[in-house]
Amino acid sequence: MADQSTIGARIQIGAEAVAGTAVAATRRLRAINGSPEFTQQVDTFKGSGSRAVDVAALNMEMATFGFDGFATYEELPVLLDALIKKHAAPTADGTNGKRYVYAPSVAATDVPSTYTIEYGSNDGRGTRMAYSFVDALSVNFGRDGIKLSGSFTGRALQDNHTLTTTGITEYTLTPVLATNLAIYVADTWNNLDVPASRVKMGRVLQGTYSIGSRWAPLTVLDQTTSFATHLENEQQQYELSLKAGWDAQSMGYLDELRQGKTIFVRIEAIGDAIAGATPSAYTLQIDSAMKLTGFGKLESNNNLVAIDFKGMLANDPVAGRFTEITVINTNAAVV
Repeated sequence: MADQSTIGARIQIGAEAVAGTAVAATRRLRAINGSPEFTQQVDTFKGSGSRAVDVAALNMEMATFGFDGFATYEELPVLLDALIKKHAAPTADGTNGKRYVYAPSVAATDVPSTYTIEYGSNDGRGTRMAYSFVDALSVNFGRDGIKLSGSFTGRALQDNHTLTTTGITEYTLTPVLATNLAIYVADTWNNLDVPASRVKMGRVLQGTYSIGSRWAPLTVLDQTTSFATHLENEQQQYELSLKAGWDAQSMGYLDELRQGKTIFVRIEAIGDAIAGATPSAYTLQIDSAMKLTGFGKLESNNNLVAIDFKGMLANDPVAGRFTEITVINTNAAVV
């Protein structure tokens, strides 16, 4: 039996037509790294007079798949589809651009895409994880790049799996560049689209946009080892933090914190043009309504005295949403 080298381990996915019904992989992911982890809940018991364990009983088994990587316009929708909700066919943006818009519902139930994830290689060893959804994702942005981290949750790993070798395609990857990114703040959601009514933050050094604990597996007594289905987690979290220069602009938002006001923030990256009779451009746009919850410590960053401030995303009754992520690329489908 051949050893499985780290460099030879691939990550490839297939979109499930029915959640939990495993399918062959159709796409290899190249902008994230990660590996699956067995997650078992085992109860142990020692009887009276025993020094060592007498009983070990498996109660439940599932798996997780932690990942990190680089934000690309092509693979971001793969993660957002399994984190926020399954996207219908994208709308046209210009002649050849495709627009994907993701917004968690304020009240309605969302339904994410689920994937079968294959990991490893047929030269060494493979495994697969069905019913995989993204339960957490962070977008970390700074001059060192636009990085991703997060995790999938799925059913128990099927070890010694033969990976799919035919019909696998790969995206041509277009990275989201730090040189294309800017942060804007407005006093209403609609004003984020009005250049004269929004303010460009001039000294943002870095920040993090994160969605956590989005979904939770539901385990029931149904004579199976893993979970039966998933539900939206009542503890899901939506957060945004920024580190900016300690100046009048950044400290001007301290009044909004003290008064409990909502501010509206756009994280926007405009990349290369997408050619066509009506042109478009590779785009990542993250809009959020935010209640500020804290200012942090004054400290040096890149030789500048900087301040951290953070907040929780908040419902905006006028816009009817609290966050919305738009990705424009050239792909006619997510997977």
